[in-house]
Amino acid sequence: MALVPNKFPDSVGQTMGNIEIFAGIGLTIGPFLGGVLYQLGGFMLPFVAIGGFSMILSLCLFFILPADNHLSEQKTGSFIHLMSIPGTWVVVFSLFIGAAALTFMEPTLSTELQQYNLTPTQVGLVFLLMGLGYTISAPIVGWIADKRQNTRTLLSFGYILAGISYLIAGPWPVLHLPNKLYLITIGVVLMYVALGCAITPTYQDLLSTVVHNGMPDVISTHSVVSGMFNSAFSLGSFFGPTMGGLLVDKFNFAVSSSIFGLLNLISAAGIIVFSLWEFRCGKGRRKTMYVAKFRVTNEDTDNLIDNENGVNSDSVERNENIDETEAPNTVMKNKLNGETAIKIN
Repeated sequence: MALVPNKFPDSVGQTMGNIEIFAGIGLTIGPFLGGVLYQLGGFMLPFVAIGGFSMILSLCLFFILPADNHLSEQKTGSFIHLMSIPGTWVVVFSLFIGAAALTFMEPTLSTELQQYNLTPTQVGLVFLLMGLGYTISAPIVGWIADKRQNTRTLLSFGYILAGISYLIAGPWPVLHLPNKLYLITIGVVLMYVALGCAITPTYQDLLSTVVHNGMPDVISTHSVVSGMFNSAFSLGSFFGPTMGGLLVDKFNFAVSSSIFGLLNLISAAGIIVFSLWEFRCGKGRRKTMYVAKFRVTNEDTDNLIDNENGVNSDSVERNENIDETEAPNTVMKNKLNGETAIKIN
């Protein structure tokens, strides 16, 4: 994932959408293929087959991916800087909820469909439609994100639609909807379309947020952002089936689905409120307090030095190489993206 903005800087959203196509295909054929392998060779064969295939792919990637001779010259990305940007927390929390919602259906939907006396093939068809919904929406949303540069709008719309679809699929008891197979099918297909809209532009939004707030647009930053994305998604993928199973055992599918629907609506509300504050209701995007404190323009550098050290800027320039033991408050200047970062020892 870290290679996407490095190799495709002008089409991050569309490339991520294309990647999600294969993620959707994997979600679609994975259960079916696993069942076939299990019937052919027992419990061990699916793991041996997938593990061996993964090793072959790793070797192929080693020779296919182009080398980057400048990687050794770059510093590692700053995870502390990443964590200090409020915009990342809002989007990462929403990603956690989205991943949990995406995987909630895995252990619960098949049990819920048993009341309709469906055959295994018919149950598999429902899961197939879910995967197709995600596969179709992801590349379209990625293309829109690249063309319109409106990731926050797409995130908000996706989580709102996902929340509504969960309330329909349950259905939420407050709505007094009939518990019919067609209604559950429409709800779950719509929710995977919505989650494709919500999850696909997340990585692109995180990248634009951290670069806007001062982190360099290099592969070291991409790697740190990718690590945070995958951590949140993996944690949500663990939370969704675990909490979903517990809620269904404690209550029922309708209540459990409604809870996840409300969580998606809360995520959408959080994104909307924070975005209105961050973008000043359309008047321009603000930077975080961390960046405002430590990053200034070249024009303000001398004034900041005088305020922080109580010395004349000319004397500072003449004594840039002074020993740290003699001047503990030495100012270090680091050029970054055309701006000057000031840090006080």
